[in-house]
Amino acid sequence: MEKDFIKILSDFYYISTLGLYSDKKIDFENYSLLYSNKVKDIDCNYAFNLIANTKNDFYDLFRSIKSNMESLNRTPTFAIIPIQEYLYSNKEEVLFNDFKIVSKEVWQIFDDFQNINTIKTNCNLQIELEDTTDFEKFGFELFESFKGDEKDPYNGLELGYIDAYKKCNSKLENHFYFIKYNKETVGTVATVNNDTFFDIHGLAIKKKYRKKGIGKEVIKQLLNVCMNKNKIAFIQTEEGYYPANVYRNIGFKDICIQYYFQEKNSNN
Repeated sequence: MEKDFIKILSDFYYISTLGLYSDKKIDFENYSLLYSNKVKDIDCNYAFNLIANTKNDFYDLFRSIKSNMESLNRTPTFAIIPIQEYLYSNKEEVLFNDFKIVSKEVWQIFDDFQNINTIKTNCNLQIELEDTTDFEKFGFELFESFKGDEKDPYNGLELGYIDAYKKCNSKLENHFYFIKYNKETVGTVATVNNDTFFDIHGLAIKKKYRKKGIGKEVIKQLLNVCMNKNKIAFIQTEEGYYPANVYRNIGFKDICIQYYFQEKNSNN
């Protein structure tokens, strides 16, 4: 995938959480920080867009990242994607001695809209998406929907997410949905979009209703929304966990892996 496309996508992704989970984007000379004062998860608090073309450049940069993140009471964390060519291509040599990978997030897009109707969901339930502006209730239902699977890297969200949704003030177009079956809320999903991309996130099904094809059905319905908006669908999830393959089977294509790193002596 062309690096220009990844750059455009990353610019969208890094601001898509502002006003939701993340409160600030702080720009420095050779990197930027995302910070949340409500949620401590690494995907809401990390450095990105690192500019370093030598090992010495990087270690100078990390000292600054560490100082600034510790001043915010957050574990020093940074993320790289292929547009950080030197670090991405040389991560084994430059990073692996002193840093550990704490997350591998796969970015995927869907643009094969002519074949949406061929997507098989195997869902025999009548599923509806109820758009809501009750952010407090949405945060609670999101929290409840992510419970119940210890193997899920997103299992057991922080309570801070509930508070984050109470104070939602994103500047992009956002929609928050209760996933309904027989008028019961069985899960949650949300979308955020700009002029080009339509990001599907926060998809979670309550334990009682998992493995019934509901997640695929929700994705299929949202892809139809995306098609009507003339956007490219975007989704991100943990590489190595089953949803990544579910999305691939639906027709999503891998764009890149975003690696999150912390120091090996970090307690997190």
